[in-house]
Amino acid sequence: MLIPAFVTYATANYIGKCREKTTNTTAIISDIDSKRVNNPSIDTNISKNKSTNIIETNKTNNTNKTNKTNKTKESNTANNKKIKLVLTLSIICIAGFLIVLKDSNFFINTWNLIAGALHIPLRFSQVHFTAPIGISYYSLSWIGYLLDVYWGIATAEKNILKFSVIAGYFPLLTSGPIIRYKDYSASIVTGHRFDYEKFCFGLQRILWGLMKKLVISSRLAVYVNAIY
Repeated sequence: MLIPAFVTYATANYIGKCREKTTNTTAIISDIDSKRVNNPSIDTNISKNKSTNIIETNKTNNTNKTNKTNKTKESNTANNKKIKLVLTLSIICIAGFLIVLKDSNFFINTWNLIAGALHIPLRFSQVHFTAPIGISYYSLSWIGYLLDVYWGIATAEKNILKFSVIAGYFPLLTSGPIIRYKDYSASIVTGHRFDYEKFCFGLQRILWGLMKKLVISSRLAVYVNAIY
């Protein structure tokens, strides 16, 4: 679990840094384009009474700005390719750990059946890995976190301690569907003061649920088990 978690942390921060770099270079391109529009010396309708030296100087400046813009766009394209490559490798790593720990014997048994049917002598014995509790949930939530950072939906967490708390928050295992990172990250790492009214309300909810379990559900279970 530590290796996929560290891969998630490192990849998310790498994507975040690359996004910041791309944003900065995009701002540079926008600034250059705005200067072109606002600079009357670059206008194609340059008046004929201007000297030849000024025209040549403006053409040279325009060419230099165009070259700079093209290089910046090429850099952004190469940067996006690197991001996609790193993201793909990270997802493969996380999913690979999940598959190896949980489904190794499934693939081994499948291969042994196929090999037996085709009379292939190559056989594999079963392996016995101990998968951590909730590895499927955590792995899929980490992949979702990486995709949210890649799409710009969430911001990469730079503090490794905060990321560890968010990534390994075990009560999420009982929440049902996978919760998106942006929906719960802030509430976990943000400080909270003790509120007596909220404490009493939460205690009432617990007691109410316990009452329904003991008084209603346990009584109905006698008849349900007898029928089904």
